[in-house]
Amino acid sequence: AAGADAGSGKDGEDDADGEDAEDNLDGLPVEALELRDAIAEDQGSLADRTLPVYGITGEPTGETVTLPGRHFDVPLRVDIAHRVVVWQRSKRRGNYAKTLTRSEVSGTTRKARPQKGGGRARVGTLRAPQMRGGGVAHGPNGMRNWNTKLQRRVRRLGLQVALSAKAAEGRIVVVDSLHAGIEPKTQWLDNALDNLLGAQSLAAGGRAHSVLCAEIPPTAEQGALPGKRKCTRTGRKVPATHSNAKRASLNLPHVQVMDQFGLNVYDILKHRSLAVTRDALDALVARLDRPLKPDRAKWSAPQETPEPTEVLDWTSRGHIGEVDKEREKERIFKRRAAKKAGVTL
Repeated sequence: AAGADAGSGKDGEDDADGEDAEDNLDGLPVEALELRDAIAEDQGSLADRTLPVYGITGEPTGETVTLPGRHFDVPLRVDIAHRVVVWQRSKRRGNYAKTLTRSEVSGTTRKARPQKGGGRARVGTLRAPQMRGGGVAHGPNGMRNWNTKLQRRVRRLGLQVALSAKAAEGRIVVVDSLHAGIEPKTQWLDNALDNLLGAQSLAAGGRAHSVLCAEIPPTAEQGALPGKRKCTRTGRKVPATHSNAKRASLNLPHVQVMDQFGLNVYDILKHRSLAVTRDALDALVARLDRPLKPDRAKWSAPQETPEPTEVLDWTSRGHIGEVDKEREKERIFKRRAAKKAGVTL
């Protein structure tokens, strides 16, 4: 009975602590996030929005930035976001399933029994799949590739849909910097996020902030901290530079600071809030405005109209490919003749 009373008393203390924690969270400011209970009716109208710029500790700087509607107010296509997330998860999926075939499993190579005279079936090897302890037939061989292909325009549209979803929920905040004026301490950054985002950005359970921070990493001349990052091709750790916020967020489970070039649909949707620096926002908009095919502008430019004589020459010789072959032969002949004559073309 005493043990039961002690246990109930402990549960009562936990409940009291939880109520006190909820009371403390209710007092946190939420001015930086323009939260909405429902999606606006005019969402998807490609309308620009103006957001104030805050410091990392929550003080407004008095400046404003514009979120272009062509990237932050597109219609919310759940199907596009789902396709991009599945594509991302498939590329990250590892291939660990591997079984041993009859040639790879360890075992004896002796003959099980005489070939003839026993009245039983002949046995070639004891490592055959039908034998106990033998290899596996038609099992996974560790060579399966889960990667799928997805068009670049669909990937870009998925990123725009994810950004528009956060903007429609009012969970985007613009900060001036994630390096200058920040101490590379976990507790300091956690307190700063309390003042900047309040209780509305807390992850499930209400104990830690869930925010994705996009920045342009500082250089060594700007006082960046030495660190390491994982190479996307080899998977090895390579030297890199970290900002103060990046160093401080390494021990926060749901706070992720990354380069704006690495913003992706999965990470944006996984975190409850999105914090972007001013320079990272400009770079992100410029990256989304860049044409998918840089040569498309050259292709769309008006071409020179060929002369009628050249057109007649093409039609008389046949297909354009044959004309190209003939011209290449002429160039080779002239080059050889010039080489024999000692003349440089």
